[in-house]
Amino acid sequence: MSEENTWTTTQQNRLEAAKREEGNRIPDSHGNQKEFDVAVYENQPDVSLPIFSIPIELVSYNFENVRIEKYKKNACSTNDIDELDPTSEEHQDIVQNILLTAEDYSQKKSGDVTTGVGGLLAVGQREPALVAPNSVLWNGNRRCAIMRNLFDKGPTADVGSLQRGKIKVCFLPELDPEQLRSLERRLQQDPDYKQSYGQVTEMAQIQTVLNKFEWETDEDNATQNEQDAIMQICQSPNFPTWQKVRNGKKMIDLMDDYLESKNGLEQKNLIGYYTLFESTGTTTFFEALRDLIHNQIIPWFTSHPEHGNPDDMEEQWKEMMFAGLQHKFKKYNETGELKHLKEVYTPIRKMADAFANASGDIASSNPGDTTSLIIQRMEDSTIIQEWDNLPSTEPEHIAEFVNQERDIDGVQVSIGELENDATKRTTKSLEKIGTDPTVLLRDVKNDLQEIVDDALERVGPNDIRVTEYIEECRESLLELENKNNPTQNESEGNQ
Repeated sequence: MSEENTWTTTQQNRLEAAKREEGNRIPDSHGNQKEFDVAVYENQPDVSLPIFSIPIELVSYNFENVRIEKYKKNACSTNDIDELDPTSEEHQDIVQNILLTAEDYSQKKSGDVTTGVGGLLAVGQREPALVAPNSVLWNGNRRCAIMRNLFDKGPTADVGSLQRGKIKVCFLPELDPEQLRSLERRLQQDPDYKQSYGQVTEMAQIQTVLNKFEWETDEDNATQNEQDAIMQICQSPNFPTWQKVRNGKKMIDLMDDYLESKNGLEQKNLIGYYTLFESTGTTTFFEALRDLIHNQIIPWFTSHPEHGNPDDMEEQWKEMMFAGLQHKFKKYNETGELKHLKEVYTPIRKMADAFANASGDIASSNPGDTTSLIIQRMEDSTIIQEWDNLPSTEPEHIAEFVNQERDIDGVQVSIGELENDATKRTTKSLEKIGTDPTVLLRDVKNDLQEIVDDALERVGPNDIRVTEYIEECRESLLELENKNNPTQNESEGNQ
């Protein structure tokens, strides 16, 4: 018998023994065992299940709970383990720490974990947790973690209305995996207890399911039966179709690529640390980048291999855009101002939208043809221009490279900033096609204002270059005025 089966059998035997102990039965006002109605089966009447109060150490956390999925990768990396094992007490403690610190839970019923105010301490455990026959909690993970944390503080710790060392439970009947998933989904819909899973949480589940699925060929060639099997697990309002599910995985794969490549640059372990993007509103960056890379860049280079191998160019474009985000995160860490991070999403989204509407002919003289700007963006990229001469193109080495500086007109500028500026220039070029000249002039004025507001430290008080640029602008505007007013110029000449 395997170690896991031995553990499961032992847990089942201990639970059966706990059920038989008279002192563990919760009586009602008439002396009968109290029951709790549970919607065990979908579209069927509730089932009345008896309530027990058993030693809390007999139940195990649900390691497959969707809500903790996005935290597991970071926890594994931090603790230097490959995968969480429910049979390990140490791993149970790791999951408990996730449950105590995760932000994805409502405080309405459990109260505040840190201060112990309200919830469990004030009114006790009003409703029982649901436990599968193998001792795994199918709801009540969070409540159990809070209670264990309180009980572990010693006999002198205040546990309020709780019963020290005990947890109220109802034992679920034997259910197949789909029935258990259905039950979990319905339990999560109770707004008084839970908050919505959230996009990143669901993407983490999608990634896990698709990575572990045994494909006949591969994910790109999934059969209809395979798609249907995946959708039974992963379908949600955020991801209602197979294509949406695939897009969700592509998006979180990009997040992983960024976090893994930047991990050595930060003191905090970034592997699987999706909270970084959720707390700063930068998930939209990866959504835009996914659309640009997968909908435009890869197909374009597939059709134009003379400009680069699609796989190689996917990697280079990804690193090129990551560089801009890395630069903006550095600015954010220095100032604490979210405005720096907000700048990285819009240019990429606009670029993706413009490329999506382009004709695809880079030699076209049609002013609506913006695909040629793919070439412009590559020519403006320090990363792509120096790619073949880099000592290493491993992502973590590219991340270090991005912090290097280059001399631009006598000013030292980081490569990350150069890449971000190049993306913004390309986006402005896309926007200016067919634009009225007065709008272009207004944009110049706005650009100058932006320099004053955000980058004045790069312009010295006696900066000769700025003076030269202003004089060139004046000469150009005067030349334009002379061309547009020939009659007035002639009359002035005759005086």
